[in-house]
Amino acid sequence: MRTRHSRPADRRGFALAVALFALVVIGALIAGVFFASTQEYRVGRNTLTQQRAFAIAELGLNRAFNSWSANSASYRALAVGGIATADTTVDGGVARVKVTRLNATSFWVVSEGIAGGDAMTEARRKTSGVMRFQMPSINFLGALTLRGSARIGGSSQINGGDQNPTGWTATCPTASGGMPGVVVDSLNHISYSGNTYSVSGVPGGVVANPMARDTSTYFHYGDMEWADLVRSATVPVPAGANYPRIWYDSSITVLNGVSTVRCRTATITNWGQVTRTTPAAGICEDYFPIIYAAGDLSIQGGAGQGILLVAGDLSVQGGFEFYGPVIVRGTLRTSGTGGHFNGGVMAANIELDANTVLGDAIVNYSSCAINQALTGSATPQWVDHRAWSELF
Repeated sequence: MRTRHSRPADRRGFALAVALFALVVIGALIAGVFFASTQEYRVGRNTLTQQRAFAIAELGLNRAFNSWSANSASYRALAVGGIATADTTVDGGVARVKVTRLNATSFWVVSEGIAGGDAMTEARRKTSGVMRFQMPSINFLGALTLRGSARIGGSSQINGGDQNPTGWTATCPTASGGMPGVVVDSLNHISYSGNTYSVSGVPGGVVANPMARDTSTYFHYGDMEWADLVRSATVPVPAGANYPRIWYDSSITVLNGVSTVRCRTATITNWGQVTRTTPAAGICEDYFPIIYAAGDLSIQGGAGQGILLVAGDLSVQGGFEFYGPVIVRGTLRTSGTGGHFNGGVMAANIELDANTVLGDAIVNYSSCAINQALTGSATPQWVDHRAWSELF
């Protein structure tokens, strides 16, 4: 008798499928973790690069502001709408700065910071700001504004009609109009000697104006005051100084084998170049210092341009020429061949001594000389509420 064995039911294994599924899941998890970490790395790297680009853009903006004096001539030479550019390499990045002149006193500075080694990792950020010249608003009442008593005589000539300095035609608009020749607080405070002097102006030669008595006329200049100008002085003159000769000062600099004549502004006897034809243009013509004498100042001969501030009395002789505003806290005295002033002169006469304009002194009102001295000596400041903005 045969024994019949029953066949077990077909039981196929699932361990392999489970193992494969587990491998797929683990692989997906590993791939996900790798992808997430890679993305995190890229985001972190890009964020860091973006931040570096932003920092470089900020650095370019600050360098444009801090290096103004070094590039002042090229910036001031820009016409309205003109653009000056400069690239600065910074630790593997580049700051591309563009300075655009908006008007006579304002500039728009745009700095683009570029960081990263290639197109895949490169980042760009751009910031901007508006700078404006900080300039005093000097209230000239006439070509010569005097407080207290004054004596005019000799062969002195005072003219309030607006005039452009000789040789400055290329940089000055057409002169027109003007102001009085001499302004005092009372006509009873002015006396004359001789009959060869000349005083003329628009609308009159000698005019009384009560503002000539107000000390704010001499020491307050809009948003600035006397102390602000003194702090901004670039040429300090010691008290009691006597300058027999003042003129421009230049030096020859050799760079990469090329000799270049440069204006040497570190010399305190360099008060700018008033001539516009000889020597060649571009040496010290654009240099308009703010000159501050801490006490009395005596000058004989020479020439200068800019803003002249005298804390004591100013004594001028020997044909000294100056172009721009002159503000004297004490008295003004001219004698001999006198001084030749082109712009405007104010003497506050704080001790109420007599001002004397004698000899061959010349005072010519010139709005161009004043404006060029003010803008040429001004330093830029960031404009309030528009000092900074991010473009992208």
